[in-house]
Amino acid sequence: MINIKPLFNLKALFYYFFTILLTWIGYNLFQYIENAHGFILGDWLVNYHDGGFKRRGLSGSFFFIIQDLTGINLKTLVFSTQMVLYFLFFFFIGKILYKKTVSILFLSLILSPLTFLFYLNDPHIVGRKEILLYLIFAYFIYLKDQKKFKGYRQYLVYLFLFIGTLLHEIFIFYMPYFLLASYLFDGKIKIKENTLLFLSVLVPTFFIFFFGGLTNEGESLIMLSQRGIDFPSDKLNIFDFSNTLLSSLDRYKDAPISYSLYLVSLLLGIIHFSFYLRTESSSSFKKIIKYFMLAIIYSLPLFVLVCDWGRWLQIHFILLFLILLSRRPKHNESQDKALNIALNTKNIILLVIIIPFFFTWRIYHFKDGFNLDGILYFVFKKITALI
Repeated sequence: MINIKPLFNLKALFYYFFTILLTWIGYNLFQYIENAHGFILGDWLVNYHDGGFKRRGLSGSFFFIIQDLTGINLKTLVFSTQMVLYFLFFFFIGKILYKKTVSILFLSLILSPLTFLFYLNDPHIVGRKEILLYLIFAYFIYLKDQKKFKGYRQYLVYLFLFIGTLLHEIFIFYMPYFLLASYLFDGKIKIKENTLLFLSVLVPTFFIFFFGGLTNEGESLIMLSQRGIDFPSDKLNIFDFSNTLLSSLDRYKDAPISYSLYLVSLLLGIIHFSFYLRTESSSSFKKIIKYFMLAIIYSLPLFVLVCDWGRWLQIHFILLFLILLSRRPKHNESQDKALNIALNTKNIILLVIIIPFFFTWRIYHFKDGFNLDGILYFVFKKITALI
């Protein structure tokens, strides 16, 4: 076995990576918002002003009110809000990570094309409303990890879930992760807590489904134009986009191979996370993987109704990552050496073979489920072009 003095501080790499990632997200967000992207900007401007109560409409009406009070343009308001949400998300990841031991195998989880590398591979997922789900779940995990999920903080999470569902209905499809995290931290099922968690999402979902209006009741684009937002006429926006079961099925029929390839990416992700769990968390390996598969099955209606399969898979794997982050053992002064990674046979294999493999392939949020044009392919093209 090769074993030399510590090579680098691994925990510092996590913080550097998330700092770079936040910068990348901010750069791309600014471009998309400035160019009035029909979904990255448009989704946040769905509102109650046109036709009353509807799904996702709370955010647009909120921004309208702030604009009326302050005179700040909508693009600035949306961009600033999105960046604050991403910053807080990475902040809570950092808070959880601070007192945990780390490993190169755990580092590989954030470099998966199904988790945070996804942002580099397909920038079109930045600014989507799942950041609300990520942030609330990270805060929930943080409170559980610090044994602070009680009192007003507990009810604050319930309130955040209720409001989050009014901002985007995907919360209902990912509630199993809140229940799994609760069980893993408490070692038992707390009926009252789990019921309140689920009701916080189920109640607003019920009202959205039975009483919610259309995303565009006919006046949204006119109202937005009056407020300084005009979407490019040659591209789709959320107000003109018709997403029905029949339209989704037609898209699947038009690209059956591209969508079936998402199963390849899902299988690679399961193998990767299973390997991590078997290696570094053997006691809960089978339990977590079985629950993860059940969570995938539970969310199948989302995959049927909406074609952004890459996004839905990323949400699954990022929520699983947050759970695994919270399960990392805590370090103390006598364990600080664990923060410095030496080169041994296992780590060489991870650094030279497994982690570079993640840079050879990617998936996209829409239609393209597996593609061998990862970051290394992009770098290779750039180098050959210079030669």
